[in-house]
Amino acid sequence: MATLKTRELLDRFYQSNDAAITHTLKTMVDKPLLFQYEETIQTDLVDMTDDQLLELIDKLLHAKQSKSPKQFLNMKSYDTVRNALYHLFEFAISIHPRNNPFLGPKFKRNQVRQYFASTKEPFTMAHVSELKKEFVYDYGEEQAGYLELILLLFYSGFKNYNEIINVEKNDIHWNTKSVSVDGRTIVLTDQCAKLLQRYINSAYVHGKYKLFYIVQWKNKIFPYMVLAANRDKFVDYDLSDLKYVLAQQYSYYILKPYKMKVSYQMMYYLGLYDRIVQSYGLQRANDIIYGHGSNVETDRIRIQTDNDLLNQSFTRIQDSLLPFVRPI
Repeated sequence: MATLKTRELLDRFYQSNDAAITHTLKTMVDKPLLFQYEETIQTDLVDMTDDQLLELIDKLLHAKQSKSPKQFLNMKSYDTVRNALYHLFEFAISIHPRNNPFLGPKFKRNQVRQYFASTKEPFTMAHVSELKKEFVYDYGEEQAGYLELILLLFYSGFKNYNEIINVEKNDIHWNTKSVSVDGRTIVLTDQCAKLLQRYINSAYVHGKYKLFYIVQWKNKIFPYMVLAANRDKFVDYDLSDLKYVLAQQYSYYILKPYKMKVSYQMMYYLGLYDRIVQSYGLQRANDIIYGHGSNVETDRIRIQTDNDLLNQSFTRIQDSLLPFVRPI
């Protein structure tokens, strides 16, 4: 049995004048869920096993999560909670000597990544297909197809809104379904290319309750879906306005209405993971991501080079890919 109860331990730590850690503990750890979990397992915080601590952190990080899969696990958030708990345990050790579990092998970052990846259902295109069904029900077939196009552009390899809005008509090669973007080549999925051609050649999009016009801006390729009131203003827009229009549509029609929050970054990294699997096979793809096997660094550099990601550490890329790793 713990000598120091968790409530007392937290309250005493709050008097230690460590403002940053105190803030993290109060906002991310000191929650009813912590004490409910202690009651469930009949164990106080400082007496929990490594597995129990990992399960607790998992619960704390996902306390506000919707039905969405594990994509919302943010390793940065894990690092913040882990750091706060490490300091709390160090404080407890200063009162009653014991080992700090956060110095043990189970809390090494790569081990933690694999733990969280194994405890959640990976996000796949099957989830996107389910989301499209909701689009069809809420907006009708035509508008649903337009929203699917936006998702598939990110899935195909566009990293952000700016890359989409800056594509010019001579950047796209329909015979190969490829697009030249900032010195690299993005190959559109068959469905993405089909939808892009469809909406480029459309004058209207019939929503379930609204009629939208399709407009293009100067020599750019992307077809914007706008209401009649905004159609005539489009000629006066600049690139920042175009980015706002696309971002607003993503937020309003895709992100906000649904419990499953599918961000454009998720679509990009899902596409990246699927391309890695296509190139290397599932086993090797997972080994590359987790750092197992030989020549991993060579393959990681190739992936970073091919996808214009050399400005990011592979650790950051690894964290972003975790929600999509499928078991062998």
